[in-house]
Amino acid sequence: MNPPVVPSVPEDVKARIMQAYQENFGLTLTSPIIGRKERQGVTTDPWVSTAYIGDYFYQVDLFPDGRVEAFSRSIPNDLGVPPALSADPKEQALTACRPAGTYRLLFVFLDYGNLGLTEADVSSALRSATDEINALFTRLSAAAGEKSPILQMETVGVVVPYNVEPPANVLTPADFASLSGQDVNGFDMLVQVELDSTSRTRAYWEAQYGAMQSFAYATGVCGIPPQNSDIWLSVDAASQLHGPEGRLFDTVLAHEVFHLFGYPGTHDWMCGDGTVADASDQCGALNFPSLMLGWADSDGDGVVEILDPTPYGMLK
Repeated sequence: MNPPVVPSVPEDVKARIMQAYQENFGLTLTSPIIGRKERQGVTTDPWVSTAYIGDYFYQVDLFPDGRVEAFSRSIPNDLGVPPALSADPKEQALTACRPAGTYRLLFVFLDYGNLGLTEADVSSALRSATDEINALFTRLSAAAGEKSPILQMETVGVVVPYNVEPPANVLTPADFASLSGQDVNGFDMLVQVELDSTSRTRAYWEAQYGAMQSFAYATGVCGIPPQNSDIWLSVDAASQLHGPEGRLFDTVLAHEVFHLFGYPGTHDWMCGDGTVADASDQCGALNFPSLMLGWADSDGDGVVEILDPTPYGMLK
């Protein structure tokens, strides 16, 4: 099976984006991946192009008013070192992982003891979520023409009885190591999950900011040791652990992980493979962003771009 060919976009849009790659990054891409959301009532969604090339992730946005924004993030190597590590912590934070290969995630579940969950309940839910996401990746890889999965996840979970109040309950990598007994250097992503019917951390930050806070977030940093966790999740009901809409699967593994691959917090990537219009607010299991992640063949050589040694029709 050949991967689906990326649908055409207006020639003037393609030309502007190709120009932006050349002017901002010195890249000549003859077949860039480009997509645009079609959200009802939203007139400011840009055309978005993404590219994973060598040690860097690139994104170019072309807005309806003609404005162009372009940025890049470094892709750390296997040792967790970005190719151009800066002494500036802010620049160190601008990293993304390549959405291919196998990633290991360490989950530390902080159990506040008010959900009636056992360690076996939590372990079973994590195994199920891991099996579900890997099955999804396998199906999507096959749909893209690949015989083997492009991406897989390995997870390890530890449940810890806990009673520390926010904001002192923010885990550092050292906390992950001491609470789990694991060497955190053997993991690519650290996930803090709070099992708490009162959602005390959300309540704390809502009081601090005077606004509703999400039950999950990702740092947007990947591949280098974080200051805290890479992903944080609140679970305030036992039912939220299980099923296709359970927060371990649908929220962490099928959404927040995308942010570590470069998915912006604005959620303006086109979801899906680009063959149908995307009116969704955000990408997830049912509308996996395979186009933006490079799981599509934009240059027509029969290889998805994320695995292509000469991706996006790149000229040297």
